[in-house]
Amino acid sequence: MPRLRRFAFILLLLVPATALGQLRVVTWNTNGGARSGMQDVLAAIGLEEVNGFAQPIDVLTLQEQSGGDSASILALFNNLYGAGVYEVAPTPAAAQSSGGGLPGLIYNTQTIDLLQVTAFGSVDTSAQARSTLRYQLRPDGYDDDAEFYVYSNHYKASTGGSNEARRNVEANALRGDLDALGDGVAAILTGDFNVYDSAEPAYQTLLSAGPGQAFDPIDTPGDWHDDPAFKSVHTQSPTTSSLFPGQVTGGMDDRFDFQLVTGELLDGVGLDYWPGSYRTFGNNGTHQLNGAITSGTGASPSVLAALQMASDHLPVVADYLLPSLGLAGDFNEDGLVDSADYTVWRDGFGSVYNQQDYDDWRSNFGATSGVASSTPVPAPAAAWLVLLGALLLGGRRRS
Repeated sequence: MPRLRRFAFILLLLVPATALGQLRVVTWNTNGGARSGMQDVLAAIGLEEVNGFAQPIDVLTLQEQSGGDSASILALFNNLYGAGVYEVAPTPAAAQSSGGGLPGLIYNTQTIDLLQVTAFGSVDTSAQARSTLRYQLRPDGYDDDAEFYVYSNHYKASTGGSNEARRNVEANALRGDLDALGDGVAAILTGDFNVYDSAEPAYQTLLSAGPGQAFDPIDTPGDWHDDPAFKSVHTQSPTTSSLFPGQVTGGMDDRFDFQLVTGELLDGVGLDYWPGSYRTFGNNGTHQLNGAITSGTGASPSVLAALQMASDHLPVVADYLLPSLGLAGDFNEDGLVDSADYTVWRDGFGSVYNQQDYDDWRSNFGATSGVASSTPVPAPAAAWLVLLGALLLGGRRRS
């Protein structure tokens, strides 16, 4: 290989590879509205790199929301990303609560379209503690085939047969709603399920066979309560001493919060759960059982302290992959016009591709398709490397 062409190839190899479009979904029982530490947590979730990918939250489901709680959390997003980027989903007038507020949702308007919000479930002292909210969503720029549903739940708390029975009432209501949507529906079941082990009737109802069968993306069944084998999936409580009125203490010993998914999100087609991305934010299992989350190393000390102050639950985060939309110059259809596309163009020049295709590649270099801001774009220095390498490699062909 001539020395100049070898140098050009080295330049192109210096640019990192990228993935398809992604969505970052979070569920968090915040026990109310904004408080100290919460903005730092939201920012840190958006900056956390998993599977080589990081981006701000696309969908945040909330629990224990009353009055202006969700609006106060929205203000934190406005502080981080500017006003108008995020919105609070409306709460239907039919939504009811017997205490502990209601579920809610905040979403990134640049990446997600909100189509419909539905509240369901009979709320009384022997049935659901709160309505379940179902959100019909679509990745921005996609058609109806990409629509998916997110459920935000907050089931009856505490141990005992009567409380377990009420949680199962809530689970049956959700399955009835989800099953009625039919086979092949993409749905994420999020929230504070308040279950202590995977044998609980409510949990088994959610995972039972049928059109709306749910799956645990990390397939981690067991008796989660107070068992050190499950420290890395525990979500409550990050503190051993109360840092705000009404905060539940007791340290990390329960897996109450979940993202469960239907099989449509595990089939490798369309919108799909990204394996290895499910995590309890700030929890890598190094903390003391029944200790504060600050006794571990799952995040920086400042972020762990923020988690301890912000709520009595930890957020549960998972990333989801999206198929790319068509984009001129994206010859390998990975959702980004980059150096890899130049290689495809070069190898197919004269048979599959022509000069106009090259011009499209140059014009759209660095552009992404699908979800806005979801795919990492090369930094300016990397972009110059690619352009220089491409010019060196393609100069002779262009003449």
